[in-house]
Amino acid sequence: MTNHVASTRDLSVPVPVGGSGEVADLGRSFSSMMVALSTSLDQQQRLISDASHELRTPLTALRTNVEALEMFDAIPDDERRAMLADIRTEVEELSHLTAELVDLATDQNPINEPITTVDLVAVAREVAQRATRRSGREITVTDLGGNAIDGRIGTLQRAISNLVENAIKYSPEGSSVQINVDGGSIRVRDHGPGIAESDQPHVFDRFYRAVESRGLPGSGLGLAIVAKAAQEHGGTTFVANAPDGGAIVGFDIPTP
Repeated sequence: MTNHVASTRDLSVPVPVGGSGEVADLGRSFSSMMVALSTSLDQQQRLISDASHELRTPLTALRTNVEALEMFDAIPDDERRAMLADIRTEVEELSHLTAELVDLATDQNPINEPITTVDLVAVAREVAQRATRRSGREITVTDLGGNAIDGRIGTLQRAISNLVENAIKYSPEGSSVQINVDGGSIRVRDHGPGIAESDQPHVFDRFYRAVESRGLPGSGLGLAIVAKAAQEHGGTTFVANAPDGGAIVGFDIPTP
């Protein structure tokens, strides 16, 4: 069997285990290790495949604009400025996507980010202030009894920020976004069209984009990073539609 794995890299071959004793225990441990390795390899291959697909669009747009600038010397100034703006936007999207891919590809917690006592209300307010300055939107934070939790503050900031950015992206221009903090729970509510029931089970999947949102900017990784952050803190994710319209997306983390 070891020769088969070495030559084919096929980790799905079951390890024959029978009897009892130390040899049988070793066989079962080895079989469990093979299953874990096979699952990890499948996840890596899927991430690489999805990432390759996602990177293709901005790279193609970059190449097209650069080639046009190289080929045509007499491009009017306004068109040249528009092309350069497009290039800048695509570079920013690539940078953002790369950062998200690195985040998702790193299974272990960052060694330079220790677990500390985190005030979720304070973190949410800081995220809201930054997002307001960037977007001009009204973003409110309501403290419904938020508790301090033990966690990694940078990871939690990123998760809440991704929830807010997602809400902004799917809300009408000028509409507000609400962040509710209750214990270890974060709920971010927008005033957009809501999320179809068929899409709700998938919104935290890597690269998932609902049909209605495929024309919008983004990588489809933001909410996957939220799910990863919640999982790292022993929590779960949440998605629903508000009774009076809009979506509510968030996570729940156990409190001490």
